[in-house]
Amino acid sequence: MLEGFTYVAGHRRVRILLLLFMVVGIFGWSYSVLLPAYAADILRVGEESYSALLSANGLGALLGALTVATYGKRLRPRLMVLGGLWLFSAMLILLAFRPFLPAGAGLHGHGRMGHAALLLDHNTLIQTSVSDEMRGRVMGIWALVSGA
Repeated sequence: MLEGFTYVAGHRRVRILLLLFMVVGIFGWSYSVLLPAYAADILRVGEESYSALLSANGLGALLGALTVATYGKRLRPRLMVLGGLWLFSAMLILLAFRPFLPAGAGLHGHGRMGHAALLLDHNTLIQTSVSDEMRGRVMGIWALVSGA
């Protein structure tokens, strides 16, 4: 593992990608833990409406994966990562100011779409930026950073 950390420290692109994903993991992805409280206390909805929010999450992830599969070869990976990050962040901010269930479900789905695009292209960028002999060690650090 020490070799992996040394490798990451010496490669700027990989280091920046891992730091970016760590920030997203700490400040962004934790919203899913708070979603039940958001549904109950802010939206004031029950289990059925909460399940609609989770369904929007799944639909957004599916659309994000399909977007990456469709446009992944046509668009630069950096654009997909930054676009997904922007969409995910913007939707979380809007979700905080829009306590209305249909809008919340739509924003939640779009945010998850951006997160899926960010995650998929981010993972691809790291794996293609690392030498074959160090890929397992660096992906171990990626798993540590992402909380997987």
